[in-house]
Amino acid sequence: ARKRPALIWEGEEGATRTLTYGELAVEVNRCANALRSLGLGVGDAIGLFMPMTPEIAVALLAIAKIGGLALPLFSGYGAGAVASRLADARAVALFTADGAMRRGRLASMKPVADEAAAHVPSLRHVIVLRRAGNDVAMTPGRDHWWHELVDPQPDAAEAADTAAEDTLLILYTSGTTGRPKGAVHTH
Repeated sequence: ARKRPALIWEGEEGATRTLTYGELAVEVNRCANALRSLGLGVGDAIGLFMPMTPEIAVALLAIAKIGGLALPLFSGYGAGAVASRLADARAVALFTADGAMRRGRLASMKPVADEAAAHVPSLRHVIVLRRAGNDVAMTPGRDHWWHELVDPQPDAAEAADTAAEDTLLILYTSGTTGRPKGAVHTH
């Protein structure tokens, strides 16, 4: 079963990548260890402001593994929408990317994340996936490149001991009819 495909990805530009169950488990463990190396763990809210890549699945599963709260954020949101959701959940970390392809054009993500982060006092860490190859500003002490933080981590990690009713995920409503509301999903 470890050699069966778990994740098959195709990027807008035609690039493809497949992770087997075994490879996915290793990547999730490395990401979980990276989060723990930053002092993150049970109950910490972590935003996912990323393009659709294998790494977004890895990050989501790693957040679950450490007992954190995942906050999926639509990759097309502006800084205000990202900031309001991160602040509402008191997020301490955020996954993002340097940029992404959207309908054949390069969409910037890190500058949006930086603008949002300026309005979220609880945010201590930003983990940046190199996806588009953009030059982006990196804030020392706060920002970490995925490949430098995650890739060197050990490939084994224990799962946090969570209860069935512990919060796993907060999905926010669109906010079109009022302030966005967080819908809680549990372990």
